Amino acid sequence: MDLKKAITKSATHIEIVKFFMENPASVDTSRGIGAWIKKDISIVKKALEDLEKAGILEGHKVSSIHGYGLCRNSRTIFKIKKILKSK
Repeated sequence: MDLKKAITKSATHIEIVKFFMENPASVDTSRGIGAWIKKDISIVKKALEDLEKAGILEGHKVSSIHGYGLCRNSRTIFKIKKILKSK
């Protein structure tokens, strides 16, 4: 999936990407991110999985906890900023 399609797939996808762009050092679980953006955890979890597959987010697994953080690739970050700016 290309970056633009992944980011703009739904309002939830856009909100999650905006959250991480505003908080680039954050790593949080689907439950935590759902609380931040005030969305149902099942919807957030699916969006997080999509964004991870697209390379926008990176998974961080510790024990049985799966967290997500923004990717560290500067080219990808630049493309994300460009996509969000056009929204």
